[in-house]
Amino acid sequence: MIKVSVIIPVYNAGQYLPRAIESALVQSMEYIEVIIVDDASTDGSGRIAQEYASKYNRVKYILLPKNRGTLYARYAGVMAASGDYVTQLDQDDVLDPDFCSRTCNIAVLSGADVVQASVCFIEPDLRITPCYSFHDKKEPDYFKNTINMKHPHNVWGKLIRTGLYRRVWEEIGEPPMLVGPEDLLQSVLLAWHCNRCETMSYTGFYHFKNPSAVTHMRSTERAYYEKKFAHYSVLFYELRRVLAKKLNTNKLNRFILRYRWAAFWTVQINCLPSGNGNVYEYYKMYRRQIARKPGAYFGSFCVEYALYAAKRIYRFFVRKRNM
Repeated sequence: MIKVSVIIPVYNAGQYLPRAIESALVQSMEYIEVIIVDDASTDGSGRIAQEYASKYNRVKYILLPKNRGTLYARYAGVMAASGDYVTQLDQDDVLDPDFCSRTCNIAVLSGADVVQASVCFIEPDLRITPCYSFHDKKEPDYFKNTINMKHPHNVWGKLIRTGLYRRVWEEIGEPPMLVGPEDLLQSVLLAWHCNRCETMSYTGFYHFKNPSAVTHMRSTERAYYEKKFAHYSVLFYELRRVLAKKLNTNKLNRFILRYRWAAFWTVQINCLPSGNGNVYEYYKMYRRQIARKPGAYFGSFCVEYALYAAKRIYRFFVRKRNM
């Protein structure tokens, strides 16, 4: 029988963790394994996970001896998985009860290595907003669409063949300390090695926009952004390393330049307090941080902004012409 492993990386999320675990345990698919990877939590999350592991044979608890970051926790979960397929579930998110069965059926019938379900965001006020909406079809040019940012870079919301996922980790090697932008490194390599990706209109994943999560936390503390931008520095260095033999220099530079700007834009929207007048100061800090890794920095703020502005102007006139 086909088995799916649900991997839940955890770090100090005690108040949300039971909700995530319960959504994995109530899956309509019979053969489910839940792997909780505790990244050295200090808030009692480990105790909650251990209680579930002692109560349910399907739950496996892994405690990392020290904090290694989300990327390493995902890696540890994949390496411990016994399922034919794996899916990543963040500690504060929720799976639809039929997620595993429906995505697994598509994977088996089509022979897909990756199945991407549609995703909804749950706002802090509990409003549901569609985020990633797809059609029921084979994803054309999966790798090309990934590096052109036409396919989401998240690893959650996806069912992934375990053997393929482990090939990705073999290529990455020892996972670096990454929190926040860690999904891009995995998703690009998944797309490269994937023979077939299927998308679904079915909404099977609910991503909670938790204000205390690293992706959405707003702060004015300089040290917070120094640390956050340092993770992007490592990300860009690792992307160059793993993609150097897969893309020619021009394509690789365009991809990293595009994502560098998009990454800072995301930080500005999600993290910088509304009305903050020092965006350019933060951007200079961002540039200094990513310049510390050899090969991670090139171009200038003016070039990046010109490219971004040209793209927005082009889209504006295309929309106006089609009205």
